Amino acid sequence: MLGATTLLAEVCIAVVHASDAVLFVAAGRDRTDVMPRLAAWVAEQARLHLWDEDAQTLNVLVSRGNVEGAVQFYFHALEGPRSRIRWERQWLVMQTVSVSGEVAVPA
Repeated sequence: MLGATTLLAEVCIAVVHASDAVLFVAAGRDRTDVMPRLAAWVAEQARLHLWDEDAQTLNVLVSRGNVEGAVQFYFHALEGPRSRIRWERQWLVMQTVSVSGEVAVPA
């Protein structure tokens, strides 16, 4: 016989958008769970979307374990006389949401 219990949890979701598509999605228990995966993705994308010197800077941040800095550099270093992003604009939406539902459990 199965019973039911209500499950309540928080999930952090990161979505990278472009003007015409979703480029990357990661989810985890919290921000610290999501950031390493997001940093790995931006490191892969850096040589395609950043100027060479900026891609090198980003890769140094990742290699030193500064995943927050690498992600921030990729998405938010757009100030100044020249945009660091070479090609299409991309942006990050990260949100922690509460989820709940009933889960069947053995009685």
